[in-house]
Amino acid sequence: MMRLKRSSATQTVLATGLLLQLQWEFRWRGRQGVGALTRQAMRVAPVTLPELQRSGIDPWQTASAVWRAKRRLPFTSTCLQTALATQRLLAYQGVQAAVRVGVRDTDGPAHAWVEVAELVLDDQGLSGRYLAFAKPGERANA
Repeated sequence: MMRLKRSSATQTVLATGLLLQLQWEFRWRGRQGVGALTRQAMRVAPVTLPELQRSGIDPWQTASAVWRAKRRLPFTSTCLQTALATQRLLAYQGVQAAVRVGVRDTDGPAHAWVEVAELVLDDQGLSGRYLAFAKPGERANA
């Protein structure tokens, strides 16, 4: 299947639309709906590195478009909204990526990022400080 590469500007416009959509979805769905949306995003099996290379898609370029769009919006997007927008934009290009959510400790804050192939896409660079939850349906290693 042939995929067209999108320009940086086009990707940023698409990312802006996704972030706006997610703002609306978070408000409309409420906590339970956002939880279901997050579980679904965490279940996605990311592409392997060879599959990513064959696709010709640069996930860094895609993630950067979301990060640019996030900075230009007049409201704050959470790390979860950013991760979901990145995952959706990659899926739009035919690349499966997983949203990961983790915590530092039981009482601490959570953080979300995207994993695709062997890459971690995290605009805040915090993912290494968090222990990721097991994917829904998986058992955590003890």
